Amino acid sequence: MKDVDVSKYDTDSMCLVSHIHKDYTSVAFGMRYRMRWICTKTYEYDYEQGVSQGEPLFETENWANEFDEYNNPTNILSRVWEYDAVGARVLVHMERTITEYDNRDGSGQWIIGLPLTVTFKQSHDWSGVGDRTLHKRYNYNSEGSLCTEIIEPGGAHADYLGKTYFHDSYGNMRRIRNAYRHGVYIYLYDVYEREYDTRGQFIDWETNAEGHTTTFHDWDDRFGLPTVVEDPNGLITMTMYDNFGRVEGIVPPNH
Repeated sequence: MKDVDVSKYDTDSMCLVSHIHKDYTSVAFGMRYRMRWICTKTYEYDYEQGVSQGEPLFETENWANEFDEYNNPTNILSRVWEYDAVGARVLVHMERTITEYDNRDGSGQWIIGLPLTVTFKQSHDWSGVGDRTLHKRYNYNSEGSLCTEIIEPGGAHADYLGKTYFHDSYGNMRRIRNAYRHGVYIYLYDVYEREYDTRGQFIDWETNAEGHTTTFHDWDDRFGLPTVVEDPNGLITMTMYDNFGRVEGIVPPNH
């Protein structure tokens, strides 16, 4: 049996983070089986008092106790506790995340841990009153690149928010298109679009959702950093880098 508990105190955010990992093998009814669970807890304290003064303000814990055969977590329970004036814990938020994965280990591929469906169920107390459920569905191409993402509420709802991802032959993401459905109407709009050079290495230009285009005229091949950039207003900025990739000089527009 292995039990690891590692704690770290973050002085900037006044948080104490504790990671607990248990992994052990047991024998029951003559059969050997393996059980595992991972717990991460974060404690938030008052910044003025510090970690050594009294009870924390909040406690967040994440439990993962179910995994698939490739060790991907399939069932995660997250809970947020608030400490009242007398130091008692009060549950203020609870969420369970259930994930199904696409694990490709055949036909010369080894692509593991691609989420196919993710279900979030949120509650504010143990009663389950006012529960909210959210579903996400994903689809990937043969290379394992994300193609579509659908976000929808639970139940028999027709409304959803979808994203479609377009890639070039190198696997670079060229375009993201949003699709919003409300009733019988579907609204489509591009979030951004970009074009790469003939090598599929550097961006030639990119356009945002407002139709504003930024053009990259030249790049520093050593670091993959742009050297000549033209903004949507036609203004060109030149940037020079030293041998360590640090900015050495900038020539602003109209100079």
